[in-house]
Amino acid sequence: MTKIYKSSKVLPILITCFAIATSAISIAHNSEATIVVTDHQQNAHLKNPKDELMLQAIRYNDLNTVKALINSGMGINDNIEGDGTPLIIAVQRNKIALVKALINLGADVNQATHIDGNALINAAMKNNLELAEILFEAGANLDAVVVNDETALITASRAGHFEMVTFLVENGADINLEVQVTKIDGTTEYRSPINGAKTTKILQYLQSENAKT
Repeated sequence: MTKIYKSSKVLPILITCFAIATSAISIAHNSEATIVVTDHQQNAHLKNPKDELMLQAIRYNDLNTVKALINSGMGINDNIEGDGTPLIIAVQRNKIALVKALINLGADVNQATHIDGNALINAAMKNNLELAEILFEAGANLDAVVVNDETALITASRAGHFEMVTFLVENGADINLEVQVTKIDGTTEYRSPINGAKTTKILQYLQSENAKT
């Protein structure tokens, strides 16, 4: 059973003990293109004590422990199976200060995982414009396609987040980028910002921007 610690002050001690006991663990497109996405599994390392500590540090907004883990050999872009990279997890939990810090420490804003998408897609799903702006300014690819997660714009449109849709479009996201998704049952479907629009407001906005049906 995973132990949940009430205070992050114990985390540096656990890191030290772990270090003593073990060795360190060490898409081009255009507006006419259709990107094919298949449902293959992506390899990810199994959870280990450092992964658990990283999850706790992010949960408690503990930047010092995050830095200590990275300095002890944990890759800043490592995928924690079932949770994503540290940056993706911080975005999912709306940890704005940690997101900024991880980017400054060298986190790849475009790193993606099979289960968790990428950071921008998660910001779009959360409808967190502040995080989306931070990621965009740090070089996030607005049109990055991730297996089972489409693009940030398609995600925002399907979720009904009008402000996020307008932010992405105004900053250059491709409103005609279509994704062919092969699902687990073998069926396929085509997704685009307009054919997945959840609200009439989003649909009308995309039409006004000349999105193709």
